[in-house]
Amino acid sequence: AEHEIQKELMKNLRQDHNNMKVKVKQNAGV
Repeated sequence: AEHEIQKELMKNLRQDHNNMKVKVKQNAGV
């Protein structure tokens, strides 16, 4: 079960990281 939780956490972290990159790109483009 813990392994599944870790996978979910990693997935969420990756999504957050991608969202941050997108925001930085948008800010740089403005």
